[in-house]
Amino acid sequence: MVRMAWCANVLRCGAVALVLFNFFLFLTYFVLKEQNDILTKRSDELTQNYSFYGKKVDDINKKVDAISQAGKNYALLTPRFWDLLEVLPADIQLKNISMNLGQTGALTISGSAKTREALIAYEKILETIPWVTKTILPTAQLLQKTDVNFVIELMTTPLSDK
Repeated sequence: MVRMAWCANVLRCGAVALVLFNFFLFLTYFVLKEQNDILTKRSDELTQNYSFYGKKVDDINKKVDAISQAGKNYALLTPRFWDLLEVLPADIQLKNISMNLGQTGALTISGSAKTREALIAYEKILETIPWVTKTILPTAQLLQKTDVNFVIELMTTPLSDK
């Protein structure tokens, strides 16, 4: 009888332990399910944000590339600008210098000259610059004798880093 009572106590303890273990597993299941739902929701949010920020990064990279391409030839242009400024006579005032760095290598200079003769002399000075291959000064700009507004187009040699 004692042996039976002892077996009954062991079975009761075992049953209580199984109930407690099942209760623990049940609670763990719900906690893990809730954590999984939260992670799934965050994953969806991250995926949406990733594509949004990925597009932003791509846009910024494109802008940085454009700026880099735009500034690529500035170091090569600086000596040419100095050449233009060194030969600039006192009676010529430059207002704008624009350039086309494509195949033509054209540089356009606009400004005003005190006299027609000063403008013609400036064109001849520009022709002596080594990297200028041709100057184009429309003759219609030479009709005025004083305070002559002008636009001179310079054809240039290609830029090189030599």
